[in-house]
Amino acid sequence: MYIAGCLIGQTISDDPVQYKYDQTVLKARKPDHPIHPLLLSRSSARAMTGEPISDPELFALFEAARWAPSAFNIQPWRFVYAKRDTPRFAQLFNALQAANQVWVKNASALVVQLSAKYESYHGNISAVEYNYFDAASAFLSMELEASARGLVAHPMALFDYDQVFKVLGASKTAYNMEIMIAVGKRFPDDGHRPAEIITTRVPITNLHSLFEILVLCLSVLVGLVIGSPLVKIEDDHYDPYPMKFNQIYQRKFEDEIHPLLSSRTSQKEMTGAAIPDNDIHKIFEAARWAPSSQNIQPWRFVYAKHGTPRFAELLATLVPSNQVWAKNASVIVYVFGANWETYKGKVLPVTMNQFDSGSAFMSLSLEANGRGYVSHAIGGVDYEAAYKALGVTKSSHTVHVAVALGVPPVTRAAPEVISTRNPSKQFVFEDKFVNTDPDAPPTA
Repeated sequence: MYIAGCLIGQTISDDPVQYKYDQTVLKARKPDHPIHPLLLSRSSARAMTGEPISDPELFALFEAARWAPSAFNIQPWRFVYAKRDTPRFAQLFNALQAANQVWVKNASALVVQLSAKYESYHGNISAVEYNYFDAASAFLSMELEASARGLVAHPMALFDYDQVFKVLGASKTAYNMEIMIAVGKRFPDDGHRPAEIITTRVPITNLHSLFEILVLCLSVLVGLVIGSPLVKIEDDHYDPYPMKFNQIYQRKFEDEIHPLLSSRTSQKEMTGAAIPDNDIHKIFEAARWAPSSQNIQPWRFVYAKHGTPRFAELLATLVPSNQVWAKNASVIVYVFGANWETYKGKVLPVTMNQFDSGSAFMSLSLEANGRGYVSHAIGGVDYEAAYKALGVTKSSHTVHVAVALGVPPVTRAAPEVISTRNPSKQFVFEDKFVNTDPDAPPTA
């Protein structure tokens, strides 16, 4: 059973963090299927007390981000933070839109998230293809850790990017700038918290009758809410498979983080056994409650079950080296996002498509891992074949990654590969950013 508030093998502190889930949010939300309370109680709150947060609390958020999944383990995320009442905080604050300044004034710190566009590998400079997607997973890890600690980590995309690049001294050719994050103490869940809008989600409709395609939302339905019975989350148990604690022992943590985050891995060995439909529904339900800029929810998923013609078709879109192990998955999923939305009769671009889809994938992965299943994102894909197989165009949607979901073996044929992470000093900076990554490779 899942153990909240402590972690076997994780001896960062003699005083383990007592994680709590926001009951106000849990009571307000109506999931169609039960999911982990860490994922359901997450919200991008704005009401902060104005109290300072400690350095250990702040760095626990970065530690959570540190262990997010990353394509080829590149870990492209970078963070610059500034504490309130410092000149740098004021500069970042002034770059925000006025509507955000009204509530951000009570934040304890502002964090700018960037990601490296290029990496240097054996002397060769190449593009980091999944930097936005990976950065989203890192942010969501950070927000989940904050939420369970009674903190706020609210993402913002509406600010003067040029001004912030200039303030930080970051190179536009070397880095993308994704979001700014307001971090602070959340008002306690005691009935005196200022009223906030707790966002809803477009329902997953008619899931049982769909064999291949799971549509999580349609842009024309943004804001539509279909009620469903409140699910008793506490009745659902999380039973990580036996290797979980061995994985945790092998990892070196700088700060204590939530067990659901610290025990997540991207293994490849699977049995081919079926995942019950009920659990598949719960895994996608977790993705449904991921954070989304302007609550657009652009993510889309197509999935196929092992042993079906459609599974074989999706498997064939993977590069041969990934087909070798993904053929034993229970389900192959494609994650893609809508490029456009309809708002008040106008068709507008979805600028946070990849970032939001990355957050949805991370939620899906955490729910799957927490239930003892394998969840492995796959970037080695024949994208031309994938677009054709999915029946979408590059103008309408962006295909991001494939995901293999499966049942791990009781006895493994090979030792698990437990990936390492860069130390936080390589990607977390106070006040001033340090350009440590290559610019674009020289043109021929």
